Amino acid sequence: MIICQVIGHVWATKKEEALEGIKLMVVRETRTNQKEPSVFVAADRVGAGIGEDVLVVSGSTARRALGRDDLPVDSAIVGIIDTMEVEKEAAQQKKRGERAMSILEQIRDAGIVGCGGAGFPTHAKLSGKGIRWLILNGAECEPLLGTDRWLMRERPGDIVTAAAAVTKEIGAQECVIGLKKAYTREIAALEAAIKKLPRTAPVVRLHTMDSFYPAGDEQVLVYEVTGQVVPPAGIPLDVGAAVNNVATMAAVHDAMEGRPFTRKYLTVTGEVADPKVLCVPVGTSYLDCIRLAGGATVEDWIAVNGGPMMGKPMTMAEAAGAVVTKTTSGILILRSDGAIGRARKISLEHMKNRAAASCIQCSYCTELCPRHLLGHPLEPHKIMRKMAISPDITQLLDDPDVRKAALCCQCGVCESYACPMGLQPRRVNALLKDTLGKAGVRYPK
Repeated sequence: MIICQVIGHVWATKKEEALEGIKLMVVRETRTNQKEPSVFVAADRVGAGIGEDVLVVSGSTARRALGRDDLPVDSAIVGIIDTMEVEKEAAQQKKRGERAMSILEQIRDAGIVGCGGAGFPTHAKLSGKGIRWLILNGAECEPLLGTDRWLMRERPGDIVTAAAAVTKEIGAQECVIGLKKAYTREIAALEAAIKKLPRTAPVVRLHTMDSFYPAGDEQVLVYEVTGQVVPPAGIPLDVGAAVNNVATMAAVHDAMEGRPFTRKYLTVTGEVADPKVLCVPVGTSYLDCIRLAGGATVEDWIAVNGGPMMGKPMTMAEAAGAVVTKTTSGILILRSDGAIGRARKISLEHMKNRAAASCIQCSYCTELCPRHLLGHPLEPHKIMRKMAISPDITQLLDDPDVRKAALCCQCGVCESYACPMGLQPRRVNALLKDTLGKAGVRYPK
C-alpha cells in the first residue's frame, strides 16, 4: 500500500467492458526516492477527488479490492486520507525518553536481508567482529540485469550516506564501492555524492574494475578490492571484509528514515515489450511484474528468477505461481526453445551419459573456474570424470575430489563458456552440493 495524490481524471471513449462503471484517476506517488515520482492510473470506487491524498494498492491486491480477479487493472484507490502525520522514529523515541536505535537495530527491525545473494540478514553480517573493509558490490556482473546500475544513478546520495553511516557504526577502516570502469554514468553519480558527504564522515571511495565475469562474485570482489583470498569454504569476514550489495545499502538508508524493507527493486527484461527496472511490494506476482513491463512478446516462454548465468529457470506454470521476494533481483522472459530452456530439460541420467561419452578431460572447466583461479582446490574436470563412471552418486561422497564440489560458486562459466563439448559441470556440482549437504558432509575450513 502506497500514499499517492490524485492529480487528474481519465476519460476513455472506448474501454474494456469489465471497466464500465469504474472511474479511472491519475495519481502520483507522494513518498518516493525517485527523482521523478511515479505517475500512473488507478481505478477508483471510493469517490476520490483531485488534490486528495489517497491509499493505493497494486497488482492482484487491487483486483481483489475491486471484487474481480479478472479485471485488467494494476492499481486501485482503496481509501482517502483525511489527516496524515509522519514523524521519524528517532524523534518519537526522544519524546518517550528512550535511546535512539543504532543503525544495526534499525536494519534488523526493518527486516533487511542481502539483496544480491542468499538473503542473509544484513544486521547479522554487519555485526561480525574485526571488519576492516566494508565493501559495496556494484559490479552487477550478470548479463541483462540493470537494477544496481539504476540505483547507483538514481539513488547515489542515499547509498553513499548509508555506507558512511554504517562504516562509522561498525568501526570499519575502509569503505569501498566496487564497480566496473565501463559504468561511467554510475561512477560520475557516486563521485558527486561522495563529494557532498560531511568532512567528518568516514571516507568512501570507489574501486573500478575491468569488465569481466564474474566480477560481482563476492569472493572475487574481495580479492579485487583487498588483495586477500577468502579461504576455501570461508566467508569474507575471514579476511576482515563485509560485502553488501548497493541495493541492500539503499534499503539501509530507507531503514534509517524509518521505512521497512517491504518493496523490492528488480529488472524485468528479455522477451517483454517494455523492459524496465521496477520497484514493487514484496509479494507482487511475477505475472503482474511482466504486465508492468508490457507483457511477454512470445507465446511460449520460460521465466528466469535472476540472471541468465546463475538464475533459476521456471516454466510458465511455475512463474504464474511465483511472487517477488526480498532476494529477487530480476525476472527474465526467454523463449522456451532457447539455450537455457533446452538445458533445463536435460535429466541427471542424460547428463551422466553425456559426461561418460563426451568429456575429453581438456580441463578447461577447471582452468577457467573463478574459484580455482583464486587458489581454491576445486577441479570440475575430475568431478565430471568420476561422475561419469559411477552408477550411484551416493557412492562418490567420500571421494576428496567430489567433496570439493562444495566450493563451487555456481557462476556457470564452466558450462556456458569453457566446455567445448557443451556439458554441464555446474549442474553436476549443484547436485553434488545438495547431496553432500543432505548427508551432513561439510567441506572443512
